[in-house]
Amino acid sequence: LYRRCGYYCEAQKSIYCEGPTGKSKIDNLMLTLRQNPPASFGSVQFTEVRDYKNGICSPIPPGTSRTMEGSPRGDLLIYRSASDAPIRVQIACRPSGTEPKIKFYFFCQADLPGGTDLIAAKTAGDHTMLEVQKELAAWAAGQL
Repeated sequence: LYRRCGYYCEAQKSIYCEGPTGKSKIDNLMLTLRQNPPASFGSVQFTEVRDYKNGICSPIPPGTSRTMEGSPRGDLLIYRSASDAPIRVQIACRPSGTEPKIKFYFFCQADLPGGTDLIAAKTAGDHTMLEVQKELAAWAAGQL
């Protein structure tokens, strides 16, 4: 399956913001992610952010946004890298509905070099995934 479709991996990271200011920290982090979307984490450049709360898709760097007709609504952002890159990354960001934390879901797809080198694709995909997670955690810590 990997040889046919490429290498896929996923991960999740939660950042807890407890105490009386926890909710406001999470809300402010979501607001920052909406209003000033980071253009990259590590080597991954993001090309768009989909805002399901407001129903808009915005390019990165900022430009003309478009409405996402018929999309479900919720406090969710999805950052996407270029669809033609050899390693594609998406990050879904949302506050937890039951705990004092913000959750990040990471999705990575790496093409197989030459269509056959699974080890190279797995190594590149896993490395990119860890790099993006580390950079996002450092960025978020600086925002809180």
